[in-house]
Amino acid sequence: MLKALNLKIEETEETSYNFFERIQEKMMDKESQKKTIGSIEEELFKDIMELGRRMLQEHVDKRGDGDVGKLIEREDGKKLPHKRRGEKQLETLFGRIKVERIGYGYPEEQSIFPQDKEMGLPENMYSYPIQKRVCREAVLGSYDEIDKTLSEYTGAHVPKRQCMGIIKQGAEYVDEFYKQRGGRETEAELIVLSGDGKGIVMRPEGLREKTREREVSQKMSKRVSKGEKRNKKREAMAAAVYNIKTQVRSVDDIIEELDRDKTGKEENKVCSEEKRVWASIKKEKDEVFEEILEEGLKRNPTEKKVVFLSDGAKSVQKRAEEILRPGFEGKSFVIILDLIHVIEYLWKAAYVFYEEGSSEAELWVKQYLRMILEGNAKKAAAEMKRLAIEKNLSKSKQMIVDKAAGYILNNQEYMRYDEYLASGYPIATGVIEGVCGHLIKDRFEISGARWGLDGAESLLKLRAVYQSGDWDEYWKFHT
Repeated sequence: MLKALNLKIEETEETSYNFFERIQEKMMDKESQKKTIGSIEEELFKDIMELGRRMLQEHVDKRGDGDVGKLIEREDGKKLPHKRRGEKQLETLFGRIKVERIGYGYPEEQSIFPQDKEMGLPENMYSYPIQKRVCREAVLGSYDEIDKTLSEYTGAHVPKRQCMGIIKQGAEYVDEFYKQRGGRETEAELIVLSGDGKGIVMRPEGLREKTREREVSQKMSKRVSKGEKRNKKREAMAAAVYNIKTQVRSVDDIIEELDRDKTGKEENKVCSEEKRVWASIKKEKDEVFEEILEEGLKRNPTEKKVVFLSDGAKSVQKRAEEILRPGFEGKSFVIILDLIHVIEYLWKAAYVFYEEGSSEAELWVKQYLRMILEGNAKKAAAEMKRLAIEKNLSKSKQMIVDKAAGYILNNQEYMRYDEYLASGYPIATGVIEGVCGHLIKDRFEISGARWGLDGAESLLKLRAVYQSGDWDEYWKFHT
């Protein structure tokens, strides 16, 4: 408990008003005049926390003990006549206080405390403002730092184990929150959907059965191969739904944008509206895609066009075809392959024919990119394969070109970029990559971290709420 005043105080004998007066006196005495402003500031902060704790305790005491008479009738009609006095410890922003209240019960029945409902007390000993701050600190940083931060900036103390329980409870109603929330009005003409997977390193009990079997049989060695490292991960499915305005562009516009930023990030800078992002490590991919569909349908797809941006993964595109397309039946729905993934394959193929970083490689990529953007993806793949045969490449280099050409041929149905550009559709986006990076990687790939299934799921939910801009609205719903 924070107390900076070096005075013996009997709490029962001194009111918060008297305590405040003594803070004033201490601030003005000669001893304080000799101290630095910084040390005075630190002491004053602690005193103000203690003042707040005392005022809050007096407020609670003033509200009484919740005695409503001889008995209370439960919702199921059962009468509870046995009264008992109970004390609840409540950890608040200002420190710990006591809540004295009357409980009504029956032998072998759990007591009901009317005052708990009247005052909106949580089931555990941590106030909702404390729970909200614990969850926010968990969203932004390490569990180990939560109690340190709270102790430094509030009067509360929350051990790590209790923090983890609060986080789990804090995420309990996230799914319900989004189910009950209606669609948001926006003038943007397009609804954009996207989904992608990202692995999280888990404790053995959190791995899927087949992955756990591979992890157990993994050879014991100081160095492990890339495939063996994957056996420690479980894939989380990430999703994004947002609205954007149509933006008609030409092939030259796209190439100029890519010239300004060779990574393609310039093209990724979409002005999204009402963006919701989320991820789940417990739910199956089909369940997440059902949620994507549900969120998309809330956004008035009858009057808007719907775009699903894909990275080309077969499992993702399969679910877009089998779950999303039927769900948007009768509405304008199109699946588009993310252009940046196409460009990555083109660069890999270019370095088969030319040196890395050379102007020749860059011109080659531009030539084939223009061909693809103009709607000639099949022709581009055929030309690449023909050129590889002419150059009489080695088997390993031939495989690189074949892989790039095969990627284009397998996805040509989703590469009608000439039509997409004319319609003002997005053809590349970093939103879902951002979800995988900011929502998952930045928090879950802390050095040495190994996650349990329930803990990872709870934190994913809370980070999603925070990054979707729904934090305060969700906590009102939660409490």
